[in-house]
Amino acid sequence: EVGLYHVGARAYDPRTARWLQRDPIDVASGDPNLYRYCGNDPVNTGDDGGSQDAPKNNQPRHQSVQQAQKQLGKIPPQKPVQPKDPRFPKPKEYPRAPTYPSDPWSALANPNLYIEVWIAAHASAISKTISEAYAIMYKYFPEGTLGINGGPADAFRHCVWACLVQRELGDFGYQHVVVDHENPSAYWAKGRWDDTYSPMDLANNAVGRQCAAQKGKSCEQACLDALKRGELYVLPKKYWRR
Repeated sequence: EVGLYHVGARAYDPRTARWLQRDPIDVASGDPNLYRYCGNDPVNTGDDGGSQDAPKNNQPRHQSVQQAQKQLGKIPPQKPVQPKDPRFPKPKEYPRAPTYPSDPWSALANPNLYIEVWIAAHASAISKTISEAYAIMYKYFPEGTLGINGGPADAFRHCVWACLVQRELGDFGYQHVVVDHENPSAYWAKGRWDDTYSPMDLANNAVGRQCAAQKGKSCEQACLDALKRGELYVLPKKYWRR
């Protein structure tokens, strides 16, 4: 409606040929201008996810699946998880706030008020973890890779995100940002439950939380190691999406 393109980690404005957000990989892009699109050379280069490095020595910016696979290396089969998997059940619903339309103080009776206030106060940090998790995923799984949903890429992203949130925002953040994202009663986390994909997400979130406890390793490296050991969870391949 506003003429923007939402691609992966950022929103692109074709009228100004700029991203509206800073590059999520920051100065690692190699471009001092963190809002510029593909080094001001959109004819010969591209940035489909909004998170790839700036072009160097006239090399195309698009990273092929083959290049990413070479960087990632061979990964073993991951642990299986099924739709409606009973090991990872739907989170319990939160109590609803009583409604008293004529009482201006009724909002104070909301049993979830503290969570709402906490989420609002940490919105910037939460947004940063989401962008960073997507940027890290796209380093190894370019857009268009089979399994961005339901497969290894999806598992890896959830692991990284949960790890980042656990480290940045602690147990409370992990519960009410990450876990609650799969809880339809958790409106503060835009929670929703999907019988097919949510059990897998919860499983990989738990792995990410364990990765957060590994001292001396970044969340990227800890989850990458878990992926290469086959410790993440994926759905049967018929559920994988690009």
